[in-house]
This record gives sequence, C-alpha cells and structure tokens, in this order.
Amino acid sequence: KQFVGLSVPSEEVVYVIRGAVWQCPADAHVSVDELAKHSQQPCSASLPGVQEALGTRLPLRVSSEGCGKWMPVEYRMCASLPEPPERERDTVSFSIELEGGQFYAQRFRTTLRVLDNGCRQGAFFHMQEWKKLWDFSSHGVDPLELSPGTDPPSFLPSFTISTDGVALLT
Repeated sequence: KQFVGLSVPSEEVVYVIRGAVWQCPADAHVSVDELAKHSQQPCSASLPGVQEALGTRLPLRVSSEGCGKWMPVEYRMCASLPEPPERERDTVSFSIELEGGQFYAQRFRTTLRVLDNGCRQGAFFHMQEWKKLWDFSSHGVDPLELSPGTDPPSFLPSFTISTDGVALLT
C-alpha cells in the first residue's frame, strides 16, 4: 500500500522533489539538491521496480473476522500472514495479490534506492494518519500552491510533508 506515512508519531519526513517521493529520517542532513540529482521522472513505467519477488506465492484464507472492526462486516477482508524468519524481518515483506478469486501472499525484498543519509525513494505516500494531526490554521499550504506550474522549472513544486504539516521548499 505505502512505504511511509503509517506511524504516528513519526521520525520521518517526506520530501517531494520533481514528483519523486523520498522518505528521510527526521534527524538526517538532507540536501534538496542531492535529492533532485537522484530523482527520476515521476509516475513512469520506465522507472525501475521497487520489489524483488522471493519464493512462491502462498494461498491465503480470507474471512471477515480478526481485523478492522470499525469497517462493516460485509466489506471486511482479513487474512493472517506468516511471519518471515527473524533474520529477514527488516528486509522482507509481503504483497497481497488476487488471481482467479483466490488471494495470495508473495514475499518480496525491497529494492528502493537508499542514499547514504538514510533517505529512500519510493512510489507512494498516503497521508491518512499524518493529516489527522495537522492544524491547518497554523500548519499547511494552500493546495493551489502545490499545483503544477506552466514553466518547466516550476512544473512540479517541491515540498516537505511531516506530522507537523506541508511546507513548500523554495
């Protein structure tokens, strides 16, 4: 689903540079010029993949019990994933796939680009948990300021996102 944005409070800051999404430790020394140098074109099929499949897919049993009690039961789909071996817990995850009406879990290792300062480039940032913390009277940016401009240098605005809000980079 996403590679950053679930944890609250968070020790991460998201940088969006030329359409590329970067997750950086909050205490990292971050050079926007360095991120821009490594930022690929946004939303392009020519970008390298960010996952390497490991092993075979595992069939999953799905039920409406065991998760998401806040969601109406007719929309709830719960499945238990096997735990990866201890040595792989920080590097291996699962993706969920649906084929022919059957759900499967596929183990994968991330191949995200990671810079020396700990910043890593990813594909998707979801603000669901972080935006609940924002006080738009004191933190935040007018959404129109994040709209693409018409001149090539300003075509994609650069900004940061943290649990404190959104800030344009100048």
